[in-house]
Amino acid sequence: MERQGMRKNVAVLLVIVLTLTAFAGFGSNENLVGADERQETIWKLNDHLDKTEFATEVAGPGWGPWAGTSVYSNTAGSPYGGSGYYYTFSLAGLWVKTTPTLQAAGTYDLYLYVPHNAGVEDGAVTVREEGQDPKVFTVNTKAEEGTWVLAGNHTYTATEPELTFELGPNGGDFRVDAIKFVPADAVPSPGPSSEPPKVYFDQSFDSESTGIYDMSQTDNEQMWRLAEPDVTGEIIENPSAVSKSLKITAANTKERGISAPGFSDVAKGEKVAIDTRFQLGSGYTSRFLYYNQAGALMLNFDFVRETENEPYTFWYYSGSPKAVISEHTFDQDTWYRMVVTLNTNKICYNVYLFDENDRLIEKHERQTAYKSTAVDSSSCNVSRLYLLMNNSLKDATTELILDYSRVFSGDAFVLPDDAVFPTEGPSAEPSKSPSPASSMTPDLEGAYIWTVAQHEDRTAFSTEVAPDYSSSRGRVYRSVTGTPYVSGLSYYVFSTSSANPNWIRTSPVLPEAGAYRMYLYVPYEAGTNEAEVSVIENGKITRTIYDVSTNQPTGSWVDLGAHQFKTAEPEIKFSFAASTSTGDFRVDSIKFVKVSDSEVEKPSFRYIFDDDNKDVFSIDYGILDDNSDYGLSSYGGPAHHYCNTAGVYGIYSLQTAPKGTYDVYVYIPNVHTGNTTNMSVIVNSSDGKSYEQILDIHDAAGNGVNADGSIRGNMWVKIGGEFFFDPDHPGEVRIGKRADNLDGRHFRADKVKLMSKSELGPEPSFVPNVPPSPQNYTKDVYISSLEEFSLYPEPIINGNSSSASGGWVRSAAAIEDVQTIYTRAKDAWAKFAPVLDKGHLGTYKVYYYNIYKADTAPIDFEVKASGRVFTPQVRLQTGLTRPMWQEIGTFEFNGNGDEYVLLKSQGKEYARATAIRFELIENKGTALAVENVKLSGSFIAGKDVRLSYDYIDYDGNKENGSTYQLYYADSKTPSSWTKSILGTCSAENPVNIPIPQEAAGKYIKVGVTPKRGDTAGQESFSQVIGPISAEQIAPQISQIKITGEPVAGTILKGSYTYSDENFDEENGSTYQWYYAESADASEWTAAPNGAGVSASGTPIEYIVPAILTGKYLKLGVTPKNSSSALNTGAEGYSEPIGTITANEVKGKITSVQYGGQIVTAANQEGFAVGGKIEIDSYIFVNEAGVMEDAENTQYQWYIGTSSTGEFDPIEGADEAYYTPAETDAAKYIRVGIKPASANGTVGEEYFAQPMLVRWNLKFFDEFDYTAANGYDPKLLEKWNSDMVGFCSFGVTEPLNSYRVPENVEVKDGKLLIHNRKETLPQYEEPHTWTTANICTKEQFNYGFYESSFKFAPSAGLNQSFWTMANGPIERHTELDFCEGHYPREIATNIMRYEDRGTSDSLTSNSIKHKNVYPAPQTLADDFNKVSGLFKPNNPNYAWNAEENADTYQVFLNDKQIRSTTSLPYVPNPGNIYLSCAILGTPFSGGALSRNPDGSYTADGSAIEYDYVRFFEPLEGTAKAELEGTITDAENLLANAAIGNGFGEYSQVAADSLRAAINVSKNIVSNADEITLREQLSNLKGEMNRLTNSINNIGEAKENGSYDLGEFVKRIDITIPANVKNVSFTFPKTAKNEIKIKKYLTLPTGGTASVTLTIPMNTQIEGRWKMPQISGFTSDSKNIEYAVDMGGLTFGNDLAKVELTPVRSSYIGLNQAGVLQQITTTINQNNIIAAREAIGELNEVVYYDSNAAFVYTKGLSEYIIFHEIQDETPTPTPDNQQGGNSGSQGGNNNWTPGIIVPPGGNNTNKVKFTDIAGHWAEKEIRELAKDGVINGRSESEYAPEDTVSRAEFAALIRRAIGLNLSAYQGGFGDVTADSWYAREVQAIVESGIMNGDSEGHFRPEAPISREEMAKVLVNAYCMKNSTNDIPDIELSYTDNSEIAPWAAGYVQKAAALKLIFGMDDGSFMPKGNMTRAQGAAVIYRLVH
Repeated sequence: MERQGMRKNVAVLLVIVLTLTAFAGFGSNENLVGADERQETIWKLNDHLDKTEFATEVAGPGWGPWAGTSVYSNTAGSPYGGSGYYYTFSLAGLWVKTTPTLQAAGTYDLYLYVPHNAGVEDGAVTVREEGQDPKVFTVNTKAEEGTWVLAGNHTYTATEPELTFELGPNGGDFRVDAIKFVPADAVPSPGPSSEPPKVYFDQSFDSESTGIYDMSQTDNEQMWRLAEPDVTGEIIENPSAVSKSLKITAANTKERGISAPGFSDVAKGEKVAIDTRFQLGSGYTSRFLYYNQAGALMLNFDFVRETENEPYTFWYYSGSPKAVISEHTFDQDTWYRMVVTLNTNKICYNVYLFDENDRLIEKHERQTAYKSTAVDSSSCNVSRLYLLMNNSLKDATTELILDYSRVFSGDAFVLPDDAVFPTEGPSAEPSKSPSPASSMTPDLEGAYIWTVAQHEDRTAFSTEVAPDYSSSRGRVYRSVTGTPYVSGLSYYVFSTSSANPNWIRTSPVLPEAGAYRMYLYVPYEAGTNEAEVSVIENGKITRTIYDVSTNQPTGSWVDLGAHQFKTAEPEIKFSFAASTSTGDFRVDSIKFVKVSDSEVEKPSFRYIFDDDNKDVFSIDYGILDDNSDYGLSSYGGPAHHYCNTAGVYGIYSLQTAPKGTYDVYVYIPNVHTGNTTNMSVIVNSSDGKSYEQILDIHDAAGNGVNADGSIRGNMWVKIGGEFFFDPDHPGEVRIGKRADNLDGRHFRADKVKLMSKSELGPEPSFVPNVPPSPQNYTKDVYISSLEEFSLYPEPIINGNSSSASGGWVRSAAAIEDVQTIYTRAKDAWAKFAPVLDKGHLGTYKVYYYNIYKADTAPIDFEVKASGRVFTPQVRLQTGLTRPMWQEIGTFEFNGNGDEYVLLKSQGKEYARATAIRFELIENKGTALAVENVKLSGSFIAGKDVRLSYDYIDYDGNKENGSTYQLYYADSKTPSSWTKSILGTCSAENPVNIPIPQEAAGKYIKVGVTPKRGDTAGQESFSQVIGPISAEQIAPQISQIKITGEPVAGTILKGSYTYSDENFDEENGSTYQWYYAESADASEWTAAPNGAGVSASGTPIEYIVPAILTGKYLKLGVTPKNSSSALNTGAEGYSEPIGTITANEVKGKITSVQYGGQIVTAANQEGFAVGGKIEIDSYIFVNEAGVMEDAENTQYQWYIGTSSTGEFDPIEGADEAYYTPAETDAAKYIRVGIKPASANGTVGEEYFAQPMLVRWNLKFFDEFDYTAANGYDPKLLEKWNSDMVGFCSFGVTEPLNSYRVPENVEVKDGKLLIHNRKETLPQYEEPHTWTTANICTKEQFNYGFYESSFKFAPSAGLNQSFWTMANGPIERHTELDFCEGHYPREIATNIMRYEDRGTSDSLTSNSIKHKNVYPAPQTLADDFNKVSGLFKPNNPNYAWNAEENADTYQVFLNDKQIRSTTSLPYVPNPGNIYLSCAILGTPFSGGALSRNPDGSYTADGSAIEYDYVRFFEPLEGTAKAELEGTITDAENLLANAAIGNGFGEYSQVAADSLRAAINVSKNIVSNADEITLREQLSNLKGEMNRLTNSINNIGEAKENGSYDLGEFVKRIDITIPANVKNVSFTFPKTAKNEIKIKKYLTLPTGGTASVTLTIPMNTQIEGRWKMPQISGFTSDSKNIEYAVDMGGLTFGNDLAKVELTPVRSSYIGLNQAGVLQQITTTINQNNIIAAREAIGELNEVVYYDSNAAFVYTKGLSEYIIFHEIQDETPTPTPDNQQGGNSGSQGGNNNWTPGIIVPPGGNNTNKVKFTDIAGHWAEKEIRELAKDGVINGRSESEYAPEDTVSRAEFAALIRRAIGLNLSAYQGGFGDVTADSWYAREVQAIVESGIMNGDSEGHFRPEAPISREEMAKVLVNAYCMKNSTNDIPDIELSYTDNSEIAPWAAGYVQKAAALKLIFGMDDGSFMPKGNMTRAQGAAVIYRLVH
């Protein structure tokens, strides 16, 4: 009855309202009119082209190349009226003009129609009328498509104004379509003066009006209309509704709808009410949708459920398409009432939901109207209701019963209780009073709200809080955007940061512990979907809410669920799920609502470990090969790591998981045909358990799942059972492939997830270990890069693990962004020499970047600092889960240039060189300094000279107050200097200093003291100059000389010495060659072409002309300088030379290289029709030294039908170039050259190798023109310049780049693609970088593609040359010949169509070719030629058969780097592209490189392209090529020596080639092109087989002649002693190592050998001379033998000569009959040490026990000798104390050493009388017999005397055979003339001994027994090249007395049985070692 009464009241009100409505005549839809009847006018330009003008001819239609240069027509978007063109332009200076017609003059509002939302922000509209000033409006057309934007108001004096549309400063696309003029005083007509209350819509279903329920009349606006099939409607008698209701039923699975009758008028205003009573029936979703007059959705209310067994939830939408889900539920078959109050002026609404008794259930106030289209207050209204039912894709039926639905104006409707009309939008929320800091007070709903900004005293932040976004730089910052919960207070915002994860922790105070539901306030809708909120109680995380979405409407609350709080003061932590999370977390307020305990669910914790986070993930690709495919991929899912190599694992270190029990899941990003069926997942838990599970992620059927359907892409897979993890003992998960998994398919490592099964322990503290950044240098930290290491042996290019035993090999992939190298070679080392400036010298901590994941780290360290060598004993940590910096030690560096850190391989497992880090602990450097102090000018007493210098401030401050001081003295090196003039100076402004008169005849210098205020540096001095002259004196010339032979046509060289007593520098001296009839002629004539300007030190070259034959020549030189007076001296002359003799020797050509537009790639060589052939280079030789007369050298081009047959001259082809014509196709062309010499002769014609014309040059661009940008017409003749965007790439930051025509330029013969960090206003796409991309207008298919280009020098760029086909996807192809990545990587790729039945239909086959150059050479150093060959398939075989494995080939500088199959179909033709992409991803070489100042190296860089060419293969060339190859093969076979000796060829290979020749001859005349090509390939293959079968190792034969240039492999030749005559022809450059060993028979009958080793790539000159014993003799030396092998010299490297035997001898050279000893020795037998030591010398030598190794720049005669010695033993020198005497006194003059008499072994008898029966008697006698030790005298050894440190150093050095070293200082108590100085230097350099912390060696101090133990162990390790010594447990009675530093050494020495201890069981560590003990331990060490 209550409801019936309400209906009656409403009915009465309706009658009143309807009456008023009818009376007022509402519902008029007429146009707006002005008070003077002016009508609204709409003017569409396309309808009035006769009254419209354009700046250019209208292009189009649509976007195209013209878009940047012309006005063009367009239809994109929504043109006005739904059809016709509008007009677009985007270039400044363009315009559109139109002259509309108005009905009458007057004031109008001007509107512009928006056909497309991509418009302009500040377009200019100019109104012009005759006699009036122009009126300019600024208009923003970046608005919603299909709307009108207001330009402005203007009073028009005429009816035809002119309107001009132009771009503003910010550019954009100005789209001009239609304009509208609305009278400024327009009102609806007709209409009353005030609006009465309205009823817009009323459907109560009680009326019996005919047809109101008839849904069959779908075109009747007054009826309910079925908008979809499967919808029925009927009026039912509903007892619960008391009256009639409308029942709507929707069947089927799709969304179905019904449209309500039209409203009587548009509902709008401050008070609009919508009242609906309804009942939800069966089904899933019912939707109430209200649209505005324009058809845009305004209000959307949904009732939704997932199953029919649960209640409905209410969804509403506020300002965006994102639903907000209500807190309450709604039951089926229950009546509810929904009241909506709408304020269209504020574009906001309230919604209230009541139960069947009109009790309020819930409310949602101040919500924003739904903005599916641009809505403002003028378009916010309601005029249509639409009901939709959705069955959620289920076959079900949804029912909705509607009791009534009404829409009123506010005055016509009485609101129910609790409902109000909105008066303000969400942005005007009233302020809330701050709550007390210590607690929360409940709001009106009983909730407790904690606003973080009010409680900063109880809040912690991960960073200092920034005041706003602009200053945040990755920190937490404050914001007021949107609606903060407390008006006037800011909230906090942060985003993810992998380097420093952000978070906020706040500690709210609840009224009491207990169960609360938590809500998070949303201050602004732009949030994140990946937030995490954690509850922390008593230090433990007790709940975490994951994937919290704050992308919700402004002002809403996000439900975080219920939690049972154990404490009233918990912590709430706000953070992100992962370092890769996106969006902004906005933290404002959190609400707590008391709930029952039953609402609280048990918490579960999730921890995600992502491969993007390098703090927890690492992957060691280990040892990769050419078949390895690895990297990062985003295919099918998020970015993840992949690899196909066996034994590789990605490792997740679970360091951040709190202690507890977990389930483990791994994320599968995709299931793919290239994935493995056996991906290994290993879980190593913290309790020592290990579990492995094998996953099948292979898609065999191509349907996106694995074989059994259990795994698909983008899913989590659970691994095993439960696992225990503890951060103190971190567990790990490994994803990869077992070592025996050789299937070649990929594993994929993305994310690992842990879900807790127990209450967790406290969060672990975790500080990331930041990996090194190469070239990272600051004042306090210096980190090396790999390129800064010097290596021994040299790195092996393209090596792998199998070659690591021979040298250093670069690892295939970086570890933690750090490139490493590794080796297993024993004694290999990597040395890094720090470059420390003088301002930062001092004490440094030195660290090694340790990446050892294995159990061993076989690496030793050596550090040289301040002249001292240290061997720190570093125990590297192993088994690491992530890299770490490990300290090597603390050292003081003085910057003397020879300091280093050396990493040495122990030769066991792999030793790795990574990075070295220096941290400055104590700065002892100078803050400022000056360098290059220089005086210049004329040095005359009383005159000024110029002072200049360089000022250096290592702290970056400016110079201020520096001073100079002039000094003079009587000599250049006086004992003291006299001070003279003092003044101030500046490096920026050189000063003039007067030389005092008293300095005449004396020497001067100037000192400069650098200053900045009160801080002064050390004075630095200029050069000493003097004696100073008293007057200006002219310059002089002397020592004029001529070198060279006086022969016509040769080059003579002149030289001279310039001098000036005023020290003026030479400037402009001149020379003149003269000739005469005799040497003593009185008159000399200037020789032709013999004058010029000269400079002392630069040779003056002169080619002697033939006309001077019979004459004499001399050279005259006139000295000059730039002084103002007396600047020219007298001409001086050389001695005459002559007479000039005639020269008839002809020149000759020895080789020719072709160039130009030809193909020179391996096995593709050929000329091209239309391609210009040029002579690139040739070698001219004239044995008499006569120069070439290039102008008269003659050329002739020839043509023939085969490469070896007859050639005919081509008529008129007599230049140094030739372009083949079409008639030359399939023929051979060669050039003949007749060289002309300067003596007038012409040499014999030389014929270059012919080449086949096998190509047709179809396209080329040599860029021999100028183009300013990509719009330039010259460029556009052949190219299109594209605009392409790349967004959100990057490793360390998002990189939004855009490719624009502005960044293309052609100049100086090169095309440049520029890279710039900029944002261009004319492009609306978001971008912070620009680059460019161009493609050819023509399209090409099969053929040879080539370009030469130089890279931009920055990592992170994808620098490309490629082709891509257009047209249907089924014929698509993309060939990437080069996707290059600085510094030295090229990726090649082929992409083809593959129908998988999915949207992803392209397959990519990519290979990265790493290190295409040896470091430090890069792809940015010079131009590199990249070529690609694309061939059709051989139709006789499958497209992917081996026979088609060469249809796609790529070449780098003519060398093939890839050959593979291509496509299973004939592709569409494609365009050639040149482009750059700014990516900053691992694929492109990592993050963008930075300069030392932090700027990007890519900014301002450019790729330079030299040319682009495309060659099409000619048909019919196979026959000609095969005929020529048959002849070549027969010649090869005829000249090949067959056999097993060195230089001979395999019989099997020769037979195989002979058979191939016969087959070729049989088919060459009649086979088709494909068969001929196949046979041509077979024949060439057999020729290569024979060539490669040459034996490169073996013995040379008597009279053998060998061309070593034919060998590609390493050459190893042995020449027996009985072979006397062998000749070798050496290549100009060694292709590989060349080793020649010659055995020699000595005059004494013994055997010697000499071995020559020439390294690969060494330049070789001269002639080979067979090594032979020579008869060299000497009176002063004892000559053992001499070997003469001179003749070869080496241009760019050193050769090694090994001479054996060399016992106690020395090596010398025969220098013009005089023996000259090689005095420079090296301490290590390797070429690196030799290169460092040789300098300007020609040889250095290393001595071994029985051999000498000479490293040399040229071969010579080597003499093995020793000094002639007296037979009387050399007495011990006096005054050279050997050690402190023991208890028996003894002789203090003993000097330890090795005594080896001439001729071999020591045969002296040991006569010591004091060792009989001594425990060490045997050891003493053996060592004395071998000459290792001697006694105090002939009869006394003194076994109990002590041994000094110097003596023991000498004994150890000699015992293990170390070379002596020149003493370099470094110890304060060791002088250079001490007998032990060189001994100490050698033993310290070896690292066996070192000094103390005070810089002393203590040479005379006795060595203690514990010191002895350390020295013995170090010596043992060096002698045996091992560090693998076990420790044993010591059992000495005095163990506790052993120093901690010595304990380990004593253990090792005892384990090696080098020491045994004393008889009483003690060790006596502090006791002094005796001579007997020394002999015993030395004996044990040696034997």
